[in-house]
Amino acid sequence: MDQIFDKMANGDAWLAPYYAGDAATLVADNPNIGFSIPTKEGTNFFVDALCIPKGAAHKKEAEEYINFLCDPEIAAANMDYIGYSTPESAAKELLPEETVENPIFYPPQEILDHSEVFVNLPEETSLLLDSLWAEVKMGGPGDTATLVAVLAAFLLLYIGIVVYKKMKVKRELK
Repeated sequence: MDQIFDKMANGDAWLAPYYAGDAATLVADNPNIGFSIPTKEGTNFFVDALCIPKGAAHKKEAEEYINFLCDPEIAAANMDYIGYSTPESAAKELLPEETVENPIFYPPQEILDHSEVFVNLPEETSLLLDSLWAEVKMGGPGDTATLVAVLAAFLLLYIGIVVYKKMKVKRELK
């Protein structure tokens, strides 16, 4: 994500999928950058989570820390500091109006109605997303066979170098 951030900020890229909090920073720092969510199609909806591993040695303290972060004043301060929206409704009342009304942080209901949570995407969907993103990065449809051949050649070269070095070490030890 840092590479995308730098490329967008420097004008080396003209399109990037991005997390809303970082996108808000980009937009605030550069008037030539905008942020958009497809209104009809929607987007994926996600919420970061704090999780406690099963069998954690300090479960009680971890729960207390999570409760601390959910305190409205703390959640509002955290949102202000990290630039990511908070699901804590009472914290939103403590935030500046321009933050709560900013669609980067809190998209309108019209967009949320067309958004979905990706739990586990089907494999064919993941492959399609990867393929489409590769096309965007390459400037058009690429030749998959050529890409596979180049990667295979590099892999064979790497294996050859490793085998050569091991054989050389064995000869030197004799």
